Amino acid sequence: ARAATVKSSVTHAYTYGDERRVQVEEGGEGRPKPEKKQRMLEFQIHLPACPYDCRITVSLESPEADVLDSVPEKWLSHRIKRRTSFVSPKLPNGVRSRWQADMTHVTTREAAKGGEDMFDADSFEVEMELGGGQCDEWLRIEESDSATRRTSEIAQDLWTRIRAVMPR
Repeated sequence: ARAATVKSSVTHAYTYGDERRVQVEEGGEGRPKPEKKQRMLEFQIHLPACPYDCRITVSLESPEADVLDSVPEKWLSHRIKRRTSFVSPKLPNGVRSRWQADMTHVTTREAAKGGEDMFDADSFEVEMELGGGQCDEWLRIEESDSATRRTSEIAQDLWTRIRAVMPR
């Protein structure tokens, strides 16, 4: 059986307002890439029997036309994201997951309210991300029963993944 593919990366994300941000990957080309990230939907799930709650967010990330030579000044926040991704691992039931699991240590630097001083905050994120191809395929299903079945499969796959990472 094939194990999950593990990928590690460090990304610097600078936010500017109007949902604009610039991302720079460490290593490789490392050129700043501007994009717009719009949060389309957010759904909070309270899990009283678990130590953590869940939030489902649907965002649209649209690359902007140009790759920049440098990061523009006057950013509002700078997030350093040290991410480890687990792609297509087998679930306990032996089936490969549609979801990629991302474990990220984030250091955020932003201006304090009402002043020029900067402060840093560390946080840890666990994200389950449905790949673009999987999402497109799912949303293109026209027949109602097939769409319902696929939605159920994707939701069950996600729940299995959440249960696997939730401390007991």
